[in-house]
Amino acid sequence: MVDLLLSGTWRIRPTLSFNSAIGYSEQRAQVARFENRGRRVRVSVNTALPRGFSMGASAQVRWTDYPDYQFFGQTFPREDRTRTVSASLHKRDFTLYGFSPQLVVTHEKRDSNAQALDSVGNRAELRLVRQF
Repeated sequence: MVDLLLSGTWRIRPTLSFNSAIGYSEQRAQVARFENRGRRVRVSVNTALPRGFSMGASAQVRWTDYPDYQFFGQTFPREDRTRTVSASLHKRDFTLYGFSPQLVVTHEKRDSNAQALDSVGNRAELRLVRQF
C-alpha cells in the first residue's frame, strides 16, 4: 500500500487558516480486481471564533481507478469519483477530564461507472478532542 500526501497551511491571521492538500494512493490486493490507484485534492478553512468556538469547513474530491475490475461482464475498468464536504464546530473552552466536544457533519457522494456502485451518504460525528 502506498499513500502519499502533500499539504500546506497558510495562516491568514492568527485566528484564520487555510489548508490544501494533494495526494496519491495505490493499494495491492490479494484479488487483482480490487487493486486500485487514486488521486485526491482537498481544501479546508478553519477559524477561531469568540466565546471559545472554532469552526471549520472542508471539501475533497477523490478519483479512484480499478484497472482489473470487471462487473457482470463490463469491458471497461471501474472508475469512481467521490466528493466530500464537511463542516465542524468545536467548543474549545469547555473541557471534561481534558476533552472538549466537537461536532462534525459530512456529506459524501460517489459516482461510479460500475453498475450499482453509486452512493450518497450523510453522517454526523460527536468527537471528544483532547486539549493539551
